Amino acid sequence: MKALIFVYGMTAFGAFVSLFDPFYGLLVYVCFAIIRPDFMWRWTIGQTADNRFSFIVGSALIFAGWCMAWAPGSWAGPGGRCCS
Repeated sequence: MKALIFVYGMTAFGAFVSLFDPFYGLLVYVCFAIIRPDFMWRWTIGQTADNRFSFIVGSALIFAGWCMAWAPGSWAGPGGRCCS
């Protein structure tokens, strides 16, 4: 039960916080890549297709990076150079 709370908590934390600071989302993504919660706690979490914790955090991380690159206050875009 503790493992389930840990994994769902880290997923929610990583997905929410990465929208504001993508570095912490990257840390949670790497944490899931190292500990592999679906294999480590197989009896608690199970191995179904619905347990895509890294995908949830990674998609929020990519979305946050895309939004930060094209922020309304930044006219330069993702390349960093303004069109002149």
